[in-house]
Amino acid sequence: MAHSTISALGVGGTQDGTGVTTAASTKQVIFANETNADVKLDLKTDGTITAGDTEILVKANSFRTYDHIGAHGVCIMENVKSGHGTAAIAGQEAENLKDTGLANRKDRIYIMHRV
Repeated sequence: MAHSTISALGVGGTQDGTGVTTAASTKQVIFANETNADVKLDLKTDGTITAGDTEILVKANSFRTYDHIGAHGVCIMENVKSGHGTAAIAGQEAENLKDTGLANRKDRIYIMHRV
């Protein structure tokens, strides 16, 4: 599983973690959006962003199972963006996280391969 962290400007950073790889059995990936804003992104598969794999919408606080069009291979989220930055999500953290330094971790979108 890999993730992209959304900046205070609403732009996703370079994907962190190992890129997920789809193989002959399925071309499905799952996106999990932990932010309270809709996120749009492009999906690069096997080194290429196919026209049909652009502007993929993942609704706020939800997940999406997505069948990609591009070739099988490593899947990377690119051009990640949201309607607002992380400043808008401040104060939504769980009370039990306030003292851990993880209070504002609702700023990521994740990608994983569906098997």
